[in-house]
Formats: sequence, C-alpha cells, structure tokens
Amino acid sequence: MLRIIKKYTLPFRTSASGNSQIPGNIQVFSSYPGTIFSGDDFYILSSGLVALETTIGNNNPARWKYLDPRGSVLEWLRNIVANRLARSGPEWATVFRRFNSGTYNNQWMVVDYNAFTPGRASPPPGVLTVLEQIPGLVMAADRTELLYQQGYWASYNLPYFEEIFNASGTPELVKKYGDWFTYDKNPRAQIFRRNQTLVCDLDSMVRLMRSNNYLQDPLSRCKGWQGPSQREDP
Repeated sequence: MLRIIKKYTLPFRTSASGNSQIPGNIQVFSSYPGTIFSGDDFYILSSGLVALETTIGNNNPARWKYLDPRGSVLEWLRNIVANRLARSGPEWATVFRRFNSGTYNNQWMVVDYNAFTPGRASPPPGVLTVLEQIPGLVMAADRTELLYQQGYWASYNLPYFEEIFNASGTPELVKKYGDWFTYDKNPRAQIFRRNQTLVCDLDSMVRLMRSNNYLQDPLSRCKGWQGPSQREDP
C-alpha cells in the first residue's frame, strides 16, 4: 500500500455560533490514500499535542461480551474527535475514552509540547499521558515523572497498566510463552533499556527503531522476530 504524509487544515469551530477554531484544526499524519485517519496512528497537531499508539489487543474471551454497537463509537472515529478537540493529554483521554467500542485496542501515548520545556529537569505534569483500552475498560494516567526518571518511554504492544494487563488475559500468555509477553522482560523492552542511551539525535533514533541484529544480538535471537524493527509483524 502507498503510505503518504497528509496535512489537513480544518476550518471548524468549537460551536455552531462561536468563532473559536478547534484546537486541532491543523493535523499532520502518516496515512494512506482514501482515508481520513492515519492508520499508522501517528499525529502531529496544531494544539501542541502529538498522539501515537501501539496495539495491545485482547486475549481474554470473557471480555468480548462488552462489545455492543449500541452506545459505542469505533476507535478510529474517537481518535479523530480527540485529536480535533483536546487541548491537553488529559483532555484527549477524556474525549477518547467515551463510547469505548472495545475494538482496535491500543496503548495511546499523547505528548503535550505546551508542557515541555527543553532542559528543564523537573517538568510539570502533562508532558506524557498514557491511555490503554480493552473491551469494557479504559485506563489513563500521567506518566511524565516516569518518563523523566527513565529518560525515555517505549511501547511494546503489551499493556503497561497492571489492571489492563490482567484483564486482557496477558498473564495466560506469560504462562504459556514466558517473558515474551511480560512488559518489562520482553525482548524489545530489554533492547530499549540497554540501547536507549545511544539515542542522541534523529539519526540514532532511526537506527534504534530499525535495528534487527538477530545474528549477533542475544536479545534478538529466535529467527529475528524479537528486534525492534521486525517485531514479528505479518
């Protein structure tokens, strides 16, 4: 499929009678022809927010009972609405979590550049908001402090929040397959923890994200499936 970068400038107002533009009236995102949302789920917004996700799925059959087309809105549309209306990470989470469809279950990360000051060691809350969705349950929290303590935040297609981790049936996958499905010990978590200090600019970030040294790196063994770049995608 043809991937392209899109820029939307939307002359939308916050109300029918008002003059204020919506916060996310300008959006830049990777996408595909014929779609009005990203599909890759990476958005840069005029509100000062950047939103992206990795998919965590649901492995608990008991939770599918929460899927009901009545009173729910599909994930991609809630994403669009949150991108357009939110002025902060918490606002984005508040808008997005309404009418949870329980489909396309992801870990969303929203970075607020309005709250970020380069070189500031102790930022105010709001730089990083993390949200996770599964059928019948959405959790969101500010993780700015953890971001600055670790020096990075990475996402591995696995739930971060313990309640989401347990409710999604991931512990059963850990029992069956081991550390591959743990949040802290899966191969990509170990690789990012080891190599994140090598990132000092955009080029070194790209090198880390594209790395797949399965012939020499013990953390990437298993036919190369475990590297950050390959990650066993179809």
